[in-house]
Amino acid sequence: ADQAARAASRMASIQRDPTVAQAASTTAATTELSAQGLRCGAVTVNVDTTGLTTPLGQPSTVTATVSCQVSLSELAFPGIPGDRTLTASFTSPVDPNRERP
Repeated sequence: ADQAARAASRMASIQRDPTVAQAASTTAATTELSAQGLRCGAVTVNVDTTGLTTPLGQPSTVTATVSCQVSLSELAFPGIPGDRTLTASFTSPVDPNRERP
């Protein structure tokens, strides 16, 4: 989940539009979770994109929080019942000189 949150926030930080940033972050997070071999029953990606609307020249950030609900049998030993939600957040800087919407 940590790597998925990192990928999601980095992807969002290079976008100019908050809507595009959310979509790109979700794609990056699910791709990373898949690459990690985690089969999530439910994935939630929340991105704080307010930093994308900060005026040029001012420092800002984008934060992504990724939650992945996985079966305990995926995390530990096969046959263990139940689920566990893994959650991680990561904050990436937005280039202060990058064009904004």
